[in-house]
Order: sequence, then C-alpha cells, then structure tokens
Amino acid sequence: NAAAYHRVRPFYPIALFDDIKKYSCINPNDNILEIGFGTGQATRAFINDDYHVYAIEKGKNLYEYAQQSLRNVNKLVLINNDYLKHQFPNDHFQLIYSATAFHWLDERLSYPLVYDQLKEKGTIALFWNHPFVADKSDQVHQAIQMVYKQYGYKKEPIPFSKEQLNKVTNLLASNNFREIVTKLYHNARTMTALDYIDLLSTYSDHHILLNHNEFKKAIIKAINDNGNMIKIYDTIDLYLAKK
Repeated sequence: NAAAYHRVRPFYPIALFDDIKKYSCINPNDNILEIGFGTGQATRAFINDDYHVYAIEKGKNLYEYAQQSLRNVNKLVLINNDYLKHQFPNDHFQLIYSATAFHWLDERLSYPLVYDQLKEKGTIALFWNHPFVADKSDQVHQAIQMVYKQYGYKKEPIPFSKEQLNKVTNLLASNNFREIVTKLYHNARTMTALDYIDLLSTYSDHHILLNHNEFKKAIIKAINDNGNMIKIYDTIDLYLAKK
C-alpha cells in the first residue's frame, strides 16, 4: 500500500541523519547505498548533498511510487530487486544504511554482505521506528486492545527494550564491525481514526484483519468514542559501526 505508506508512516528525525553524516564523514561524490528504500522517505535525506545514491527495494509498488516521486533527482539509481540477490561490487560504498527494513533479510547473509561491500572504514547505519500504543492510562488504547482480542489478534504491543538494542549491537560485533555507537530518539504523533486505519494497512501482520470491514469499523468507533484521536509514541533506534 505505497500511497498510504508514504502518507502515514512517520518520518525520521533530522538529528538522526545529521548523526549518520557526522559519524560516517561522507563527502560529496561518495557512493552510498540504501537497502529497502520503501517510498523513499529516508532516501530524501541524502539526495540533495551530491552523493552518488544507490537504493534497492524488493517491493514493486513501493519501487514504482519512489521512481515516480524521485524521477528528477540526479545521482540517484533506484533498483527493484532483492538485496541478497543483487550483485553490488565489494569495497564500493562509503555508507550503507537501512531504515526499518534490515530485519526482513536473513542476518546470516546480510551483515557479511554489507561488510564486504563497504570500503575500508566505511559505515553501516541501521535504524528502526518502534511505535508503541499500549499506554494503560490511555482509554483509547484500551478500547482498541479489546477490538484486537475480539478478532483473535494475540500479539501484544510492547515498548522498545534494551534487549532489542543489545541484539543488533551483538550482531554487528560478531560480524567484525567496530566502533559501534547506538542512539535513541523519541517522538509522539496524533492521528485520526481514518489515518490510523491507513497506518495499519501498511503493517504486513494486519492484512487479514483489515479484510474484515467490521474490524475497521470497530477500530474507528473505539477511537471516535474516546476523543476522536489516537496518540502514538515512537522510539527510533540508530546503530552506527565501521568496517
């Protein structure tokens, strides 16, 4: 659902991209690669600084959306393929980054592949957005959880934890990356019921639920009966490391 993805998925903090650029020391004309660019949200943070940006996305609809919206950008190459199957050269990129996408790849293959494709002292930057909507003091969230239980959705929302931070850090270290740095950023956003439904439509584990019109109606009613808006709390975790 590319259009909804671009409209309602949260953008990343400007400070995050500033931290990536500062840590990586990338310069104009350096080659950088984005893995899983989606609709090009994170891509936009790098296309105006004269880098040679390569970006790969497996999803055809997402690729076509970004191809249209970024069609006039110089020094940008968009590729519609599976990263693990595409033949990028080794020792080629000064920076390889991925925004809320790297978890889709087999970690036994993806971390070593990035390592090989980075130049010496090149940077890997991985970051994710973790939305959390289960504040027990918030009535709208409790009403929504009742709807989920009614339709058999058993996955409980959990806040971002130190265990998640340690997992990625350990994966980087075990794949020979060094000078590992982690940072957290926090954000809160407020959405209408219809925007929240559009957001859910971009989550792969909600496709079956959203086929039920009654589920949609129940979510919308839960929000509208409890103030007409829903607040979402985001934690964005960034991992930086050198080859």
